Amino acid sequence: MGLTTKGLLGFALAIATTLPAQAAVISFLPGDLAPLSAPGVPDGVVGAFSQNGVSGQVAGLAACMADVTLFGLTGPACTPAYTESPDGLGVTYQSLLPDIFLPDDDDPALDGLIPEALLFHFDKVVRVVSVTFGLWTPGTDQAFVGAAVAPGGALTDNGDGTATYVFGPGVLLDLFAVIAGPDPLTCLQEVGNICVLTGPMSFTVASIEVAPVPLPAAGLLLLGGLGGLAALSRRRRTG
Repeated sequence: MGLTTKGLLGFALAIATTLPAQAAVISFLPGDLAPLSAPGVPDGVVGAFSQNGVSGQVAGLAACMADVTLFGLTGPACTPAYTESPDGLGVTYQSLLPDIFLPDDDDPALDGLIPEALLFHFDKVVRVVSVTFGLWTPGTDQAFVGAAVAPGGALTDNGDGTATYVFGPGVLLDLFAVIAGPDPLTCLQEVGNICVLTGPMSFTVASIEVAPVPLPAAGLLLLGGLGGLAALSRRRRTG
């Protein structure tokens, strides 16, 4: 039994729903993340987002999470957490050591006193278009490095306290990190990482713009062919 016009159009419509939509901007304002709990992970470390058809998780990390040995005891030096502010996402941490060794970090941003990072994980592979930073203060002691990112990326100071990093074309990923740390900080060599070497300054991640992965050209040709077959079927019926 051959395909009917209705069947052809239904199949074409099903494929059309998988075509890439316009780029979506994911904002990180207070209330945009839902806290997640996981075994062995302190509350406040991981949050979930779901906006404009894009979903995933964010984790706030700090170098002081690593184990240290002090007075014969070994354990993490701090407990980090992501922080939300009107300017975007940052990282704070609560010290597990005496203040003389490591005081708490109450700055609700990413700063470079101790390396801090925001790890973004998307539920599916996306094309990352850009990342916009808040609380951005240009200066000689704040150098931006796009680490291990596809060639062609560029940072622009927007002149309003924000800056935008536009990725090179064709950066497809589901995981990347924004890292802040003092110079010399060696950025992790993983695809998608962004590293900002800072002095006493700090910044936030205000938003990320992503787009769905483009449908292969074969899928577009199939969609066009189905549309043509449907039109031919209609002409035969009316004839």
